[in-house]
Amino acid sequence: MTEAEFLEWQRHQEQRYELVDGVPRAMTGARFRHDRGLVNAFGTLLDALEAIDSPCRPFTADIAVRVPTGDLRRPDVAVYCPLFDEDAMVSNRPRLVVEVLSESTEDTDQHVKVDEYQHMDAVVPLPLFGVSLSLARLYRSVELRPRPHLVSEG
Repeated sequence: MTEAEFLEWQRHQEQRYELVDGVPRAMTGARFRHDRGLVNAFGTLLDALEAIDSPCRPFTADIAVRVPTGDLRRPDVAVYCPLFDEDAMVSNRPRLVVEVLSESTEDTDQHVKVDEYQHMDAVVPLPLFGVSLSLARLYRSVELRPRPHLVSEG
């Protein structure tokens, strides 16, 4: 499919799809844990951007991102800054994309990085926007599963 064909087709679908190599790929539904992380990221970004009176705003996966290969991806949250076409369904100009990791990602992303980033007094600086995001706010009410321990046979 071309991008135009895909966007017209997507308008009539109940489920969200990404366009990968000209083929629609269904996006899986979210679990509460994933959606809570998404909402926290969206809310934290919105609060931070409004606090500094930025014209930039976070948007949901309903707005597709055109990546350099021409594929259309749907990040959980993307931040866009004006000027953008209010009627557009796609952008190739996100200033920030956020993907909330799910259980289907690799072990390193699920456990090692979470352990590294989970210091709740830490912040994620976003110098492009002039704000920092609190990890405590991002992880608020998100249940993180304990890291599995390997048992050696001996």
